[in-house]
Formats: sequence, structure tokens, C-alpha cells
Amino acid sequence: MRALKASELLRIWDEGQTCSAADRALQLLATIGVTADPRQLATLTIGQRDAYLLQLRQYTFGDVMQARTLCPHCKGPLEFALPVSQLLAAHAMPGPPCWHDLDFEEWHLRFRLPNTEDLFYIAGVGDVNAQREELLARCITDVRRGEKETGIWEMTNEVIRLVVDKMENLDPYAEINLKLSCPECGADWDALFDILGYLDREISMYARRLLREVDVLARAYGWCEADILALSSRRRNAYIGMCGV
Repeated sequence: MRALKASELLRIWDEGQTCSAADRALQLLATIGVTADPRQLATLTIGQRDAYLLQLRQYTFGDVMQARTLCPHCKGPLEFALPVSQLLAAHAMPGPPCWHDLDFEEWHLRFRLPNTEDLFYIAGVGDVNAQREELLARCITDVRRGEKETGIWEMTNEVIRLVVDKMENLDPYAEINLKLSCPECGADWDALFDILGYLDREISMYARRLLREVDVLARAYGWCEADILALSSRRRNAYIGMCGV
């Protein structure tokens, strides 16, 4: 794992304007070479992908993320610091994609964990309920009830809940839940943290700031964008200071 360079962040921001969130996640991981074969990135489980994104954020922007939300009860603002190291220490890094078994009463089935390929596939499928059913159909196989082979459409709600719960336990970074408390009204609640959405916003703010720096230095010194981006942020800021900006 390594930090993204200024030029890479600007390119990712630029190219990311016309692609989906899932595409941007793979673009980020491909840039730093998470796998030897970029085609394998889409087969990482969602939890694996997001754990890598957490590490990427830590290396590129530092350990502490500043977050803000509203209390769902009193609507008061809540600002808090979220260390990446704390999130990564909560669970072991997910292992490589593989098949898992679930046995419950007379039911037996095999399943794998959802990945980005699945998200691409279900993106064009109906509403949320239809997408959920299609996702399960892609991830569950070899469904048997006793000695009879059957399909996921015959699975009971209890079996479906069990397999979904097991998926969540096996891939904990796929859904990062934060336990929050409101200092104003004392309410407690769980909030879902989206590392890709957070990183997207952070890269966007960084890219816009970087473009302003390039504009100032290009006007002042006549340097090209590539030369300016090759400078460290400390040197860019020093030169901008000399420009009186």
C-alpha cells in the first residue's frame, strides 16, 4: 500500500466525473496496484475492497477522518474524529474470495460474498427488492432441502436471514456501522459509514484546491501543470506564499 500522488488524485477526480461509484473504487485500487491483475479487483469482496480503501485513505490523507452528521432525534449537528486505525483494528482483514457452506435444519447451501461485479450486474435491475433478490441469486448456489435440490426462491425467510447474517459476519467491512451519541439530547444510534463516499468527497475537495494552486503558480511563474504537481505540497505552498496570495 502507498499514498496516491497529487497528479494521480487529480486524474482520478477528473476521470471519475463520468463513472459510477463502483468504477471509482476500482480505479483507486488499480492506481496503487492492489492486485497484479487489475481484472481481479472486481472479484474482491465488498469488505475487502473497502478495507483497502480505508488503508489508502490512511496512507494518502492521514489516520484521522473528520466527520459530521445530524442527530436523527433532535436534528442537532454532531462533529467527531474517526481514526482509520481504530476501524481497521476492529476486525481482521478479510481473506481471499471463496465459497462457504450453511447448514440449518434440513437446509444446505453454498454461497460466496458479494463483490463489485455483482454491483455492476444488479445496477440495472428494477427496484431495491429486485436487486436484493438478484444479488442473492448470484451469490447462493447448491441449495438443497433434505435430499431434494431446490432453488433460492424456495428458501424460507429464516434461511435467507441466516445466510445474510453470515455474509455480514464473514465480510465485516462491507457495512461499517458507527455507534454515535448526541451531546445535546443524549440519544444513541447506529450510523452507516461509507468509506468510498467519504473518500470521493475528500478527493474532490483536494482536487479543486490543487487546481487553484496550479492556476496561481502557472500565472506567476509560467510553469506547466505537470511541473507544479511534481512539487511537494509544502513547496507549492511556499511558492504561493511568495506570490502574496
